[in-house]
Amino acid sequence: MMIENILQDAIRHSRYVFRGKTTNKTYRDTTRLSENKRAMYDPQNITSREDKHDEFLDKLHKIEHPINQYQYSLSQSDAGEELIGNCGELTTAVFSYLAKHRSSDILECLRSHGRWDRSNAMKPIYILFLVFDNPYDHCITVITHPEHTQHIPKIGQSYRALPDNSWVCDSWAKIACSSEEYITRWKVKMLRWELVGKTTSIYQPEQELDDDMHYPSSLRPRNYHAMTHSIKRVEHMAVIHPNGSTNII
Repeated sequence: MMIENILQDAIRHSRYVFRGKTTNKTYRDTTRLSENKRAMYDPQNITSREDKHDEFLDKLHKIEHPINQYQYSLSQSDAGEELIGNCGELTTAVFSYLAKHRSSDILECLRSHGRWDRSNAMKPIYILFLVFDNPYDHCITVITHPEHTQHIPKIGQSYRALPDNSWVCDSWAKIACSSEEYITRWKVKMLRWELVGKTTSIYQPEQELDDDMHYPSSLRPRNYHAMTHSIKRVEHMAVIHPNGSTNII
């Protein structure tokens, strides 16, 4: 099994937990959509879904630790709730799923396919929950296995470029790939969204819906180049040790 397969599993799991979709994507022309999908993007339904999401976030934000937030979300989903989740909630689910349920698979995968030799066999693997600093509003999960001490991540550490030889899981955009591929994959995804008339923005001043209930074009520069221009900060971190134990910080 490759790391990308594990990350795809994490995306599927997070989207099971939040199978009510998101609130921050719309379509310019809903007549091109299927009847069920068209109903989802009806202006009244958009407002109702935003209210439902806000109500859920009020409860979720009273729970401090991401693992506990994940457990609460999973319990609600398993009870039949069609939870709505944007990038923050989806990333919480991905991060927690990887740390709680796939750490041994990640360790074995890197031993089999990664840069695993005598020099780095005793170095931990890190699962990072990265939050984009203002004015961007996005977050992702990154798996990294630094070779050198100076590259060991810390809570609060900031990156502009993602760590080399790392893997990215962006459930909101359905992207699982190496850090080197991520910017290109993001731009391709934004182009595909534009071609089907999907609108969105992760740049805060542009996040208000216009009078037609649309976000800006996904190709708007601040959205299209967000992965290059944004500062990403380590909000949470899980450490997978060579002996297989995992601790979450």
